[in-house]
Amino acid sequence: MPTGDLSSVVTEWARRVRNAEGRVLAGSLYVGHGWRHARAAAQISGADLAVISAGLGVVRAETPVPSYGMTIVDAADDVRRRIEGSITPTDWWRALSAERLAGPTLGELLDGESGLVLVAMPETYLAMVGEELAASRPVREGRLRIFTGVRIDAVRSDLTKAVMPYDGRLDDPALGLGGTSDSFAARALRHFVEVFGISASDLATDKQLVLTTLEARTAPERAVRARRTDAEITSLLREHWHKGRGAPSRLLRILRDDLGVACEQSRITRLVDDLRAEGAVDVV
Repeated sequence: MPTGDLSSVVTEWARRVRNAEGRVLAGSLYVGHGWRHARAAAQISGADLAVISAGLGVVRAETPVPSYGMTIVDAADDVRRRIEGSITPTDWWRALSAERLAGPTLGELLDGESGLVLVAMPETYLAMVGEELAASRPVREGRLRIFTGVRIDAVRSDLTKAVMPYDGRLDDPALGLGGTSDSFAARALRHFVEVFGISASDLATDKQLVLTTLEARTAPERAVRARRTDAEITSLLREHWHKGRGAPSRLLRILRDDLGVACEQSRITRLVDDLRAEGAVDVV
């Protein structure tokens, strides 16, 4: 993608998406840990499933879409790297939604739902669509349930009441839903569906049910890992490249488990991509 202002980048991106050959159902395209938990929750409950995509907008699982690489988090394919000047995730979302690449806007989709709407999102994506979420019918009628690992004081004030009070106790081994912080939101959503179902009920009641369920659980102790700069982590990646076979997931485990270094999945993916783009490492 060439760089440019917001309007020119979103226009070029939309052109490429529309002209892309080969499509698969969105439900088959996404394969991350979080998506697998969300898909399991939908299968358990019989609910419809959709994904919030920084590249396509809101996409129902049964919608045919092209394979693509685009995100709004700090990674090699962060669209903000292509846009001149500073924009917020919300700025990008507004421009992308106007293109209607995969059907209705998020607001239109939500306003057409009559039951509970369960949303699992990390911080950047929740900020990206927060404006549209807050204006939706499910919020006004108390039918929205938000699952996220974001601190409550980092959530928009008009959405905080919809946040389900999950915390580190979700990782209690007895629940069998442990995982990375990246998948926390989807794991919390899955737990909610498995334990409480999706029958519409009072928001305050649902929040209290979650708190009561977590009372008997204990958050496992987290390893304290050292923080390192991008340059320091890049040096470690070079050193352990062959041991990790050049795979971000393997290299992440080496950093965290063997070297005691703190690093997030999105960050290591970005640094690995940068190394490859520079030709600084062998292809393994």
